[in-house]
Amino acid sequence: MYTCTITVYFAGCPDHIIEIVKAIPPLLHFTHEFTAGNGVDTARVSVADVVIAGPDLDMDAYMALPDAMRADAELVLLAQRESVLPATLLTRAADIWRMPMPDAELRFHFSRWQERFKQGKDLWQAQQFLECALNTTPNLIWFKDKDGVHELVNAGFCHAVNKSREQVQGQRHAYIWNVEADDPACIESERIVMESGQTHASEETIETGGSKAADDLQVAPAQCGRLHDGHNGGGH
Repeated sequence: MYTCTITVYFAGCPDHIIEIVKAIPPLLHFTHEFTAGNGVDTARVSVADVVIAGPDLDMDAYMALPDAMRADAELVLLAQRESVLPATLLTRAADIWRMPMPDAELRFHFSRWQERFKQGKDLWQAQQFLECALNTTPNLIWFKDKDGVHELVNAGFCHAVNKSREQVQGQRHAYIWNVEADDPACIESERIVMESGQTHASEETIETGGSKAADDLQVAPAQCGRLHDGHNGGGH
């Protein structure tokens, strides 16, 4: 499990708001670091994971925040209910908390922000695990959508086809393997998997480096939960 320190910068926030947020405990495996200023302190803004911009900032300071922030940092705007914020600022904002806000609601909003931030870190960790599992095996592993387009491949697959991941992902069988048409055996095994929802074992002939070899393949369904977006396919 990872550990993470969240750096929060309060820009133009009243002391009352700062104290409420600082009193909210961090989630498990997280710690908080807080800094505050009356304006845009570029040095502090540039290292913050989240900037909470308060209603005491003027519009020029608001507009200066995005350029001072890291690209992956989040901006939370505390704005008066009647205020109208520019579209360019709204595009950069992760959330808007309208003031005045009851203390309980402020705690609610920051707690939900913590959870969303943690979800992003959990996803990052899962991606690291996946990349490690994919690229430390000599086996060829690839994921396709229902139309046979390769969505993700591992290093072993790239080595076999002598193409980079960028060249392979988004392409179909014929282009990747330098053949005239998609392999009927592949198409059939994938059809069986998508119709049955079960893993299917087959033996297919693949050509690598000018030679042909028979390989045992395991084709498994990869479902996108309840998202019926047309991308459900399989993994080999």
